[in-house]
Amino acid sequence: MKRWKKPQHKFLKAGEILLRPIQPNVGVNAFYYRELLKAIQEMDKSISYWLTARYDKHEEQITGDIDPISDLASLLKKLASKWQERFANLSKELPKKFISLVVTSQESAFRASLKNSGFEFSFKPTIRQKQIIKAATIENVELINSIPNQYFDQIHTMVMNSVMQGGDLGGLTKELQNRFQITKRRAALIARDQNQKVFSTLNVAASLDAGITEGIWRHSPLRRNARKTHLEADGKRFNLEKGLSINGKYTQPGQEINCNCTYVAIIPENDGLKPI
Repeated sequence: MKRWKKPQHKFLKAGEILLRPIQPNVGVNAFYYRELLKAIQEMDKSISYWLTARYDKHEEQITGDIDPISDLASLLKKLASKWQERFANLSKELPKKFISLVVTSQESAFRASLKNSGFEFSFKPTIRQKQIIKAATIENVELINSIPNQYFDQIHTMVMNSVMQGGDLGGLTKELQNRFQITKRRAALIARDQNQKVFSTLNVAASLDAGITEGIWRHSPLRRNARKTHLEADGKRFNLEKGLSINGKYTQPGQEINCNCTYVAIIPENDGLKPI
């Protein structure tokens, strides 16, 4: 393949080539969110049914002088135990499926980006990649298990406050619906953020394994309320091993929460990649 003799970017040196940027597969994000949402909806339906039934039974006591707290607390404890176990079972397989999809989508996108510039690369599992997959699996197991934990912490506080304040069933039902929406939004954030983070981390690893050591930061134009510092980082050249220094801290594109930034890999003149 004939190399460019003149820089095509103000930060490029003679002989260097830019790969096109690649982004996480939105289908993987949708799959992860769908699986989380399915479990959350089942949990919310169960809690709403049992809690409103029991609360309705005690409503006259709640609005009067009799204390039904022990019975409701016992019910919440049983329900929490049940759903923590259900999510623990979910966390045994879902992270593996999710990360496997991310690995496949990243390899496919990176291979296509190389091919677009006239190069090919043999993908083989590396120690770097295995460590990323292991760490990502552990993190996603913890995130999945945190969903019922946070949910029931809030539900417990909500129910106890309602009892102490003599609230009615209508008010509790509305609060349960609000809590479901909050949990639903958190699931969407987990799916989106983890898809971006794991994909970006694997992409950096693939670049380094291919002998690509530098990139140019690209800010995502799709993000609302974008970080000013990330917008200002757009177009800056940085070392892939270290990341780019932003506010005195080295970071990689897509690593900070809700960051959709990416990078353009720079192929050096003596990269060792095999031309097609």
